[in-house]
Amino acid sequence: MGLAQALLVLLVSAAHAWMPDASARIELKYGDDASEQFVGNTTAPDHFRILDKDDFSIIVGGRNTVYNLSLYDLSENMEQRLEWQSTDAHRELCQLKGKSADECQNYPRVAARTHERLLVCGTNAFKPLCRWYPRHAQSHHQEEFDGSGRCPYDPQHNSTAIFADGKLYTATAADFSGTDPLIYREPVRTERSDLRLLNDPSFVGAISSTSHVYFFYRETAVEYMNCGKAVYSRVARVCLNDIGGPHTFSDRWTSFLKTRLNCSMPGDYPFYFDEIQATTELINGIYGNGGSRNDIVYAVFTTPQNAIGGSAVCAFAMRDILDAFEGPFKGQENMNSNWLPLEKDKVPEPRPGSCEEDSRTLSDSAVNFIKTHSLMDKAVPSFLARPILIRVSLQYRFSAIAVHPQVQAMNGNKYDVMYVGTDDGRVIKAVNVAANEGDFYASADEDSKSPVRTAVISEVQVLPQGVPIKQMHVALTTEKLIVASGDIIRAVTLSYCSNVLSCRECVALQDPHCAWDSKQQQCSWVGNRQFPNPERFLQNVEYGKTDICNKLPALSTGHSNKNPGTKKPKLSHSDDIQNEILIEVVETNVLSDDKPTNNNKHGTDSLTVEAADGNIYTSQALLTAVVASCLVTLMVGFVIGYLFSRRFRHPFFADTSPFNEQHNHLNRLSPLETPLNANSGYMPPRSKNVNMVANVCPLAKQDNLHLDLGKDRPLDLRNSTESLDKDLKCGTLQKVKKTYI
Repeated sequence: MGLAQALLVLLVSAAHAWMPDASARIELKYGDDASEQFVGNTTAPDHFRILDKDDFSIIVGGRNTVYNLSLYDLSENMEQRLEWQSTDAHRELCQLKGKSADECQNYPRVAARTHERLLVCGTNAFKPLCRWYPRHAQSHHQEEFDGSGRCPYDPQHNSTAIFADGKLYTATAADFSGTDPLIYREPVRTERSDLRLLNDPSFVGAISSTSHVYFFYRETAVEYMNCGKAVYSRVARVCLNDIGGPHTFSDRWTSFLKTRLNCSMPGDYPFYFDEIQATTELINGIYGNGGSRNDIVYAVFTTPQNAIGGSAVCAFAMRDILDAFEGPFKGQENMNSNWLPLEKDKVPEPRPGSCEEDSRTLSDSAVNFIKTHSLMDKAVPSFLARPILIRVSLQYRFSAIAVHPQVQAMNGNKYDVMYVGTDDGRVIKAVNVAANEGDFYASADEDSKSPVRTAVISEVQVLPQGVPIKQMHVALTTEKLIVASGDIIRAVTLSYCSNVLSCRECVALQDPHCAWDSKQQQCSWVGNRQFPNPERFLQNVEYGKTDICNKLPALSTGHSNKNPGTKKPKLSHSDDIQNEILIEVVETNVLSDDKPTNNNKHGTDSLTVEAADGNIYTSQALLTAVVASCLVTLMVGFVIGYLFSRRFRHPFFADTSPFNEQHNHLNRLSPLETPLNANSGYMPPRSKNVNMVANVCPLAKQDNLHLDLGKDRPLDLRNSTESLDKDLKCGTLQKVKKTYI
C-alpha cells in the first residue's frame, strides 16, 4: 500500500507542476468562416503593404500599383487607383546588378496623406523615388524627387515610416545592399557606419507624441559583443524640433537616444523574448482599480530562430519609456571594457537628448556625447510586469498584432481585445481579463496580485496554412479585422458569437464582444453598444461563469416529474448543455455572487469540474479520486482473480510456462537416475500440452513403457527400474525413432 500512496503523490505533484497553455474556446479551420478578400496581381508577387488608413478605406501598395480599398467589403475604388511603373532603363540596370525581374519592379512602401496632396514613395527597381499626387485627382503626379532614405530599396526590407508634425520620419536602409541603416527626416539622419547607434536593425513600427517620435526595432546588441552575439529589442527616440547640430553635425541628430525593451518572464533567471516583430499604435486607456489613464503600446516578441519556438505579447507604458530615457547613460571606457552606467558628473549640461529650442546652439562636447553614449542603462519594463500572452510552438510564431481598444463590457469595465497574427496564417484572439482587478504597478511577486490572467477566446485559420500574416488593422467603423499577407488581404469578423449555441458556452468565452441574450436565446454581439435593457444580457468577462445560466427553466427537466399529467418540455441544445459536465479553466477566487466552494489564497488558475448540481471539484480532488479508483479496482481484481484460480484450479490447467515444463520434465526423468520411494508412490501431474522428444525402441519392445495420450493420467513408471533400464538401453543399440509426445 506504501507504493500506491507514493504513486498517488507523484501524480498529483506532476499535475500541479505542469500547466498547459490556455487553449482557445473557438477553433476554426481555413474556409470555415465567410469573409471578403482582395487579390491584386494573380500572376506575380504583390508584396502588399498597408500604407495608410482612415475610417472608411485603406491604401495598399502592391506591384506597380497603389490600391484604395473599402473597409466594408474590400472592394476597390477604381477611380482612386494609382499605377506607377519603373522605366525600362531602371529595370534593366536593376537586373544587371543581379536582381530578379520580380524584384526589379516598383513597389510603393511609403504613403502619407495631407489635406491637399498624397505622398507616395516606391522602390522603383532598387532606385527609390517619391512623388506628390493631387489628393482627389491622382492621374498625374505634380512632383518627383529622390527617395533614398525615405523608402527601402528592397520591397521585403523591414522598414517603417510615420508622418508627424507635417514631416515624414522614416527608418530604413539608404543603399542598394541594405548595409546603411538610418533614421531620417530631411535633412537630418543618424551617423553613418556607427554600430553604437544602429547595428543591423530591423524596424517594425513607429509612434509619435507631442515632442518626440519613437521607433521600435531589433538589432544586434553592441553591449553584448564581448560575450558573443545577441539580438535585443529597442525603442529609440528623436525630438520633433531637432534640426541638427553645429558645424560638421548639421545633418546629424542631436537628440537620438535608445534603450532596451524588456519582455520576459520574471524570476531569479528571467526568460527573455528578445526579438520584437510588430507593434500597435499608441492606445490610451484606463487600467487598474485606481482608474489611472495611461498611454501604452502592445508589441509582439519571439525567441531567436535557432532557439525554442516561443512567442509573447507585452505592453509598454509611455511613462515607463520616458523614465528609462531620463535614467543613467551606459558606456564603456575602451573597446574591451564592459558597458556600465555612467556617473552623473560625467554627463554634460544641458542633459544630452533633451529637446532644445535650437539644437544648432549645442556645444560640440554635448553632440559628441550623444554620438558615443546613445544607449541608456535602464531597460523599459513590461507594463504588466510579465507577458500578457505566451505560446510555445514548433509550428508557428507570432508575427503581427492589432488591438480593439477599451471595449466596454456589460458591467462597465473596459478591456483591450488583442488579435495576434502568426507566420502560418492564423489569428488568435485574447483578452487580459484581469485588466480591472488591481494596480499594475503593484508587486507581482504574489500570484494573488498578478495583473495578468489571459483568456484565449478564438483561434482561426484566416489565411492558407503556411502563409505568414504581415499586418493587421481593426476597422472600428465596420467592425472588421483586416489581415494582410504578401499576396492576400482578407476582412474577417471581430468575434464569432454566433458559433456558440448555449448560455454557459457564451458566458464562458469571456469575450467583451459577446453576451447571452436571454430573450432571443442566442449569443449576440454587444461590443461597445448601448442597450435599453442590459439586464437581459448575461456576461462575465472576469471569470466566464454565472449562476443565472444554471437557473434556466430547462434545468428542472433533469428531475423526476411529480405530476404525471404534466408533459415534460423538450430540451433544446442550449438546455441540454446544462445537464452535462463542463470542464473548464476558471479562477477559483471568483466574485462574491458566484459563491465559490474553494477559496485559493494565491488566486491561481486551476482545473475544476462543475456538475449540473453546482458542486465544484478541484483538480487535486478529481485526480485523487481517479487514481484511487484505478488502484482499488486493480487490487480488488487481483484478489478476486487469485481466489478464483485457487478455488477452481485443476491438474488439467497446470502451468505450461517453459520454466514449469522443464521442471516437470526433470521430475519425470528423476526415477531413471535415483530409485523411487516405494512408500510414496507420488508422481507430479503431467501437463496436457507437452512437446518432448524421447528415444524409444521399436513398438515390439515398448511393453513396459505405457503412454496413453487419450487419457489424462500420469506416466506409468511403477515397473522395476531394471526392466525400464533394459528397455531404454535398446535405444543405443537399435534405430532411434523420434516421437513427439
